[in-house]
Amino acid sequence: MTCCNDIVGPFDWYHRLLARLTPVANFDENADGWFDGMDRIPARYAGGRLIGDKVNAIVLHSGVSGNRIAPYFANSKRKVSANFEVTKDGDCVQCVPFTRKAWHAGKWNGRSIGIEHQGPNDAPPSEIQAQASLELIRSLLLKFPRIQTIVSHAAIQANRTDPKHYRWDLLEGLGCELVY
Repeated sequence: MTCCNDIVGPFDWYHRLLARLTPVANFDENADGWFDGMDRIPARYAGGRLIGDKVNAIVLHSGVSGNRIAPYFANSKRKVSANFEVTKDGDCVQCVPFTRKAWHAGKWNGRSIGIEHQGPNDAPPSEIQAQASLELIRSLLLKFPRIQTIVSHAAIQANRTDPKHYRWDLLEGLGCELVY
């Protein structure tokens, strides 16, 4: 477990604040809970209402195969989904609006945003995918200021191993606890 809240120098708090509040992209949310300007492939299954003021975590996932995950969520008969997919090419796709709960992390569903990364889980993300994920996370930190934890799926569910090779080093300095 790594925590990035420890102050090392006298101005580290300032740099963490700037990193957290300066997303590379500016996604605006519309009234339906979708980010404007972002591709969407609506998932077939999503739970009840997501209460924005209770969201305090982001759960990171990666797919088992190298296939796209958002189309799977749209067509699957299994009751699974995530709020977002970040593809190998660095595209971000929203699958579940902020007005609904994604089904991605059991008991964490009602208080977290799920980000799925196109796999495979055994391979590290490309640089463009890692940067797109960071950009999305920064935007989410602006939208949900109570987020304090970014956690791997493996850390909260014993039968999961994802994401194995995520670039956790890119998230240091965002002011969140990193648990993986």
